[in-house]
Amino acid sequence: MSNYKQILRYENVGISQRDIAKLLAVSRNTVSKVVNARKAIPLDWNQVSQLNEAELKEKLFPDVTDNKSEMYVPLDTHYLMGELRKPGVTRKLLWEEYVKECHLSGDRIPYQYSQFCEHLNQGIKQSKATMYFEHTAGEKVEVDWAGTTYHLVDSETGEVTKVYFFVAILPYSQLTYVEATLNMKEEQWINAHIHLFEFLQGSPKIIICDNLKTGVVKHPKQGDVVLNAAYQEMADYYRTAILPAKPRTPKGKASVEGAVGKITTQIIANFVMRYFMTYLI
Repeated sequence: MSNYKQILRYENVGISQRDIAKLLAVSRNTVSKVVNARKAIPLDWNQVSQLNEAELKEKLFPDVTDNKSEMYVPLDTHYLMGELRKPGVTRKLLWEEYVKECHLSGDRIPYQYSQFCEHLNQGIKQSKATMYFEHTAGEKVEVDWAGTTYHLVDSETGEVTKVYFFVAILPYSQLTYVEATLNMKEEQWINAHIHLFEFLQGSPKIIICDNLKTGVVKHPKQGDVVLNAAYQEMADYYRTAILPAKPRTPKGKASVEGAVGKITTQIIANFVMRYFMTYLI
């Protein structure tokens, strides 16, 4: 499945081609081709947003067919990933070995090095292999609700109110923001983001969130992600892009998952222990 629409979505909010390539694990050449094709037609984002992925591909590259892939020798990504784990083995060495084998077979041509790396990256993603992410300062923020809650007790009436914790973290610096709210409804979710931006004195290029109902309406395996209308409007206002993590993949937002664990231990559990010790005294 191509990422043409996602590439143009990020381009529309001002993310550089280099950063788009990192986010989507594609080559910079691919990003450049898609952006240049859009400008050549030309298409604006309003027109692009009305097209599905297949329609957009036909608009951008009407003469490109998938049959061209049959000209190339396919990669055995399972074998290549195993080789990469060995000391001293690099992608460049594996590509040179691949080219030699292709020349010996003589029936199809090998991928160029950039294409080789692109297909290998796709194979690694599909296998759900663990990868290390390089973060850029201030580029993105990961957000989520903490699973553990806390209770406030009115000292006069004895009324108990549940408290929820909104957690956000900048992956590069690990700077963490925590806000207590009285519910997890849409208004509180949006307001927590606004308070976060005020705290940071700016907004990041990308927000990585979970697939919670207050933020994401639909996140299919194939097709476009559908965001909550108010959440999308907030992102447009602050000129940021929302990138929901893939369902059931906590590694997609590993920093905030780790921050939630620390918040649970260092803040919530600490509050409970202090209250318990005070009660005993």
